[in-house]
Amino acid sequence: MKTYNRTAAATYAIKYALNYNTEWPSDKGLGGDCTNFVSQALHAGGWTMVKRGTILGSARDSGSWFSGKAGSDLYKERSRTWAAAANFSQYLTWGNRAKPCTPDDLALGDVVQLRKFDITYHTMIVTGLLPTSIRSKSIALLTYHSNDTLQKPITAIGTEHMLCWKISDTFEEKVPYVMPRAG
Repeated sequence: MKTYNRTAAATYAIKYALNYNTEWPSDKGLGGDCTNFVSQALHAGGWTMVKRGTILGSARDSGSWFSGKAGSDLYKERSRTWAAAANFSQYLTWGNRAKPCTPDDLALGDVVQLRKFDITYHTMIVTGLLPTSIRSKSIALLTYHSNDTLQKPITAIGTEHMLCWKISDTFEEKVPYVMPRAG
């Protein structure tokens, strides 16, 4: 069993929100770096990379989650789940490392994604919680790339088309990825 370090994930995201980590590839200018950035933060928090088998462990395998460092061949050394919001959402849905939650349930190191027309297009990580006397719950502060942003209140984004993910505090290192059965 591995443990997810929420503080380490959030600390990484805060450190590299506005100044990219040159050890990792950047997708800035290539359609957005948001999911790549959040994957780096989750990895910094203790998530181990998953590369299943020789055939299924390809970049197209939705049960794999991995990336090479800067300078690697991203078509071979990085899974789509690492860097594409919709693919990452599928990985979270079936990969047993996170569960859907409400915005009120978010904690440090959890993940928030935006959807429009049933397409997940943006990924953010919770890097702080703003206490409030008006509500009984804290307001999550989100950090993300693409439009590089450090700790924007979730209330400034709106929650109408939002997917919130509670990251598991413990997880199996080799994630049992279960595809839904058709029919």
